[in-house]
Amino acid sequence: MARLTLENFPRLDLGDLAGKPGRWGRCDFLGEVRGHTLVLFEQNWNVARVESPTTGAWIEIRLTRTSCHFGNSRLWFVCPGCSRRRRALFFVWARFACRRCHGLAYKTQQKGRRGRMLLKVERILNRLGSGIGWGLPRKPKGMHRQTYERLQQEASEARRASLYTVGGRLKRDLC
Repeated sequence: MARLTLENFPRLDLGDLAGKPGRWGRCDFLGEVRGHTLVLFEQNWNVARVESPTTGAWIEIRLTRTSCHFGNSRLWFVCPGCSRRRRALFFVWARFACRRCHGLAYKTQQKGRRGRMLLKVERILNRLGSGIGWGLPRKPKGMHRQTYERLQQEASEARRASLYTVGGRLKRDLC
């Protein structure tokens, strides 16, 4: 049975909130619940109050800090389910928890080799500014030539691998 993937659920990520003014930030949700939610931080940064995307009620999530090597510190959510430090929490079944607590998988974990290779080609084409298709677009303005050539090479290798997978399957089925 296929597991639920984290790409389908709203994500509350401290990386999205970094550098926001004051003691609050907005986190955009791209999953089932469209829109955004408000995140308020307590003065001592031990608790974040998060507006529930579905009910509008306020949920408290504990925060913790770890020190970085060159000074300063890094802020983490404490997962309400397992009490581990997490950068991102997901809103599934009306509660915030980490990926492991909800049993969420990455999209690539659900695909076979051919699917992963096609997904890789799609990501490279998106980075180069092209839509879905097999033709490589021109080098985007501002991208180094060496980077563009490396991405071209990666895309052609991924295409070749996906076609080789199909060819191997056809050969196996015909014999």
